[in-house]
Amino acid sequence: MLTSSLYNQYWQTYFANGKVLPLGTQAPLYSDYADREAQMQDYHSYLGNRQLKYLLIGEAAPSSGKTYFYNPYHLERTSWMFAPYQAFYGTWKQALNKGDKLDRLKDLAEKGFLLIDLFPFALNYEDLRKSLNNTGASVWFYNNHLLPIINNLKSSQRLNSRYYLAFSGPLTIHNHLVASMGSGIISNPAGAICYYNSPTVKPGIKKALTGKGPKPPLYRCCAGDRSGNVNEFLVRNAFDLP
Repeated sequence: MLTSSLYNQYWQTYFANGKVLPLGTQAPLYSDYADREAQMQDYHSYLGNRQLKYLLIGEAAPSSGKTYFYNPYHLERTSWMFAPYQAFYGTWKQALNKGDKLDRLKDLAEKGFLLIDLFPFALNYEDLRKSLNNTGASVWFYNNHLLPIINNLKSSQRLNSRYYLAFSGPLTIHNHLVASMGSGIISNPAGAICYYNSPTVKPGIKKALTGKGPKPPLYRCCAGDRSGNVNEFLVRNAFDLP
C-alpha cells in the first residue's frame, strides 16, 4: 500500500503534470484508496493457506458506481467479477446481495485468483490512456507500482512459484504493455506464465467465441475483448482453463 506522500507524489509526477491532466488537478481522495486497499486485504484473508495462482491485471478502480471488485457492498454486476467466476465455475446467479458477493469473492480466492490494478487512482481513463502510454507513465507504473506488489506477494509466500499473469480490458494500455513485454522494454515477472508471444486464441476457445460479438484481443494474455470488457472465454484462454 502506498503512503499518502507517495500517492500524491505519483499523482503530481505522472498525472497532474500538464501532459496527461492539467497542472494542479486534484488527486482522488487518498482515504478512498486506503479503504480499497483494506478491502483487498480482507480478500487475502479468504485465501487461508492457499497460494495465488492466477493474477489478472486491471487498469484501475472505478471512479463511480457500486462496482469495485473487492467491496462486498458494491453489488452491480460487472465483467471483472462475472467473467473470472464463469471461467472457473461456469455458473452465475443474476441477483447479488452482500452475502452472494462475499461468497463469490471467497470462491475466487479458493481458486487462487487475484485482481490487481495497475494504477492506484480511481478515475475515468477513457481520454487519458494514449497520453499515459505516450508519456511513459503506463510502463513506469508497471515497473514501479505493479511489479513491487507482485514481488511482495512472492516474498510473503502468498504467490505460487509458477502462476499465470493476464491483462484485462480496456486494451489501449494493456496492449501497449504486452507489446512492450514482447520487445523487451518491460519484463515478464519471474515465475509468471504470460502468453505475450503466443497465438491469440486456442482453437476450442476460438470456437466458443464465434458468433458472440466481441472480437478477441491481439494477445493471448489479454482477457479483455475489444469492447473493453473482460470475457470469460478469454480468461480461460489466458489461464489455460478448460
